Amino acid sequence: MKYLLLLFLFFSSIHAQDLNRLEKDSKSEKFNLVGEVSRDAFLLDNYKSWFEEEYNNYRVDVATADNLKEQLSRVQFLIVFGTWCSDSRREVPRFLKILDYIGVEQEDIRFIGVNREKKSGLQVIDKLEVEFVPTFFIYLGEIEAGRIIEAPETTLEEDMAEIIFSVPE
Repeated sequence: MKYLLLLFLFFSSIHAQDLNRLEKDSKSEKFNLVGEVSRDAFLLDNYKSWFEEEYNNYRVDVATADNLKEQLSRVQFLIVFGTWCSDSRREVPRFLKILDYIGVEQEDIRFIGVNREKKSGLQVIDKLEVEFVPTFFIYLGEIEAGRIIEAPETTLEEDMAEIIFSVPE
């Protein structure tokens, strides 16, 4: 419950001018998305090639994903990622393709970019204790039902189903 309250306060405090903020990475000298990010940011020149390649090449496990469709009314997602991170560049587009396939509304998906220190300039990230990216938070109603951290244990679809169906309606 406390995480939901933190997320509510966080999302209600975001301002448009803070959206899609770029921060120069000291290691690579490239610009990373940090803070609250819109989905459209993945189509910017710096990110578009890896995003589209992974998104277009990923094949959704439709048998497993179809079972998730009936749960959409009670599911929200928070995706914490780093554009500097190879795991994020692989898993975030794949995860979004699954969410698109099952019909998740964009208002039920939030994105937060972090730097190499897993900081975003948003205090809520510290409270969520993100250690590895990407971290996919799955919320059912008012509770955090689970997380997929860095890479799925089986597949993204199966891990997501296991989390969603582990919480009674």
